[in-house]
Amino acid sequence: MTHPIIADLESRYTAKAYDPSKRISAADLEVIYQAIRLSASSINSQPWKFIVIESDEAKQRLHDTFANKHQFNQPHAKSASHTILFAYNPNYTKDLYKKVVDAEVTSGHLPADMYDTMLNGAYGFAEANTDENGFNGNWTRSQTYLALGNTLHVLARLGIDSTTMEGVVLS
Repeated sequence: MTHPIIADLESRYTAKAYDPSKRISAADLEVIYQAIRLSASSINSQPWKFIVIESDEAKQRLHDTFANKHQFNQPHAKSASHTILFAYNPNYTKDLYKKVVDAEVTSGHLPADMYDTMLNGAYGFAEANTDENGFNGNWTRSQTYLALGNTLHVLARLGIDSTTMEGVVLS
């Protein structure tokens, strides 16, 4: 089968090493950032933060998080042009969702007459995935993986190498 999407996916692989002299262009970064922003999530919850690591100081801090576990990730942390951390919120609240819905109405992406439906109806799905302690990290982590998958396809389309890494814990 020949199709640009299939070609993208066939060209994607997990990079084993990076050339530290190569940098992602500003134009490609803008495409990547827009694609991440436009990533899908259940009820358009967007229960995530994306942190871009680019400076040598930040790369060193990331490198050091692998000192006692997953040391095989250390070379990537320092040699990749950019690292994007996909952080999920394990305690996503209705107040946080309200900010998303407010922004969607303000931007015109959500009709104002759907505000109550989204806030009081759709959020019920998040509540169904929240325990008595307010933890809904299994659900929000799944939403964040949707953004990661979208980003991996964008990187493949742009011809930019990537490596997915789990287990990053920043304090």
